[in-house]
Amino acid sequence: MELIESATFVPIEGYVQDICPLSSSVNSTWNELSSQFDSISRDFAVLTNTGVHIIRRRRAVDILSSIIRGATGRGGGETEVREFFTRYGRQEGCATALAIACGQAPVTAGSGTSTSPARQWHGRASFGGRVADEDVNDVARKCYLEFGGRAICDEGRLLGREPTIDAVQLSGRYEGGVTYLSRLVRSLWKLNCFTNVVTVVQGQSVTKYLSNVSREKIVRLLNDLTALYNFFEENKPFIEGLTGAEGLLRGSTALIQGGRAEEVALQAEHRAMLSLVKFLEYAIQGIEFYLILDEDYSTQRQKLNDVITRLPTQELRRDILKMTFEDLFTSPKGREIVKEMVNVMVGLGVSGKSSVEAVTETLRVRCPAFCSGDDVIVYRVYFILSISNIRLLECFEELKKLVKVVKEWPYLWNAFLYSKEVPVV
Repeated sequence: MELIESATFVPIEGYVQDICPLSSSVNSTWNELSSQFDSISRDFAVLTNTGVHIIRRRRAVDILSSIIRGATGRGGGETEVREFFTRYGRQEGCATALAIACGQAPVTAGSGTSTSPARQWHGRASFGGRVADEDVNDVARKCYLEFGGRAICDEGRLLGREPTIDAVQLSGRYEGGVTYLSRLVRSLWKLNCFTNVVTVVQGQSVTKYLSNVSREKIVRLLNDLTALYNFFEENKPFIEGLTGAEGLLRGSTALIQGGRAEEVALQAEHRAMLSLVKFLEYAIQGIEFYLILDEDYSTQRQKLNDVITRLPTQELRRDILKMTFEDLFTSPKGREIVKEMVNVMVGLGVSGKSSVEAVTETLRVRCPAFCSGDDVIVYRVYFILSISNIRLLECFEELKKLVKVVKEWPYLWNAFLYSKEVPVV
């Protein structure tokens, strides 16, 4: 991979005496491409003999959004967008355009509009010289779709053999989608989902289990992932790989016309895009489940602790403290732990601490991958059987009392059996 360093001169009045970063250095990284969606822009204070100048470094998402708005003062048309994609590459360009289309564009001051002849190449009269903030997303969407290219078979990797999926170079739309998704989840990927706090109460140590990530951060991630998922759902007809049977039918037509390589490329793109959307859907449901566990975050935060402390084995409680978000989203061990936690949540409903109907319906609606409709039926049958078992035990206790009465009052019992009137004792 070729790495290119670029720089520019910033005209500042006076002689520079000192430069100081204003942004916090906590959890910051100089890799702006990877951290631009979960950290703020970097500000620097430049001290000169004329005063202090504040300079903000623009990220890729800032640059492309300003090009679309025309804030650079040079137009904001197709030429500049193509130049951006050339400098950053198709993958980075698509990832940045996708981020803006999903609402990551920085908010502009003032009325939210600026001069831009974007209508020159996008053909929308509403752009006629001014681009509103709500239109920036639509222009970025078109950039993502138009500059993403197509999946192709790499001739150099075939070496005269039949085309295979492994030899396919996927489109920029897929590469940009994966890049943007990975940057959304990167800050949480290796973090542990849960932690514990040990306190001493009356000489005894008490362990309380808590979520390891602030609710604000996890909700923000959920909103970003949901926006990305909705983007793919709304633009299915325009994205190769998500068009379903129509795209594969076009590949079959290409095969009839002698385009075996194109058919394989379409199949690879279809498989890759569906895998991306499937993972995205599962990640959203995983975060929803995480939020359900900690929905009493603003109060005593007892629900999560009740669930973890009631796990059947100590080993599971140790494993849950080691479980990262990567494990929650991708590993069989994580799915096994989640299944046990769902069982405990339903058990709490059976014991009367919550409603089984409410628990199963919430899980079915918000995270069906963890509690499907069939699982809901199983849990409800389990609840009915549990209630029946409790009632049978109560009946058994009443029968034991009745047997005791029969033994102590045999004549009274005979009178009760053979008379039409119930004797009053």
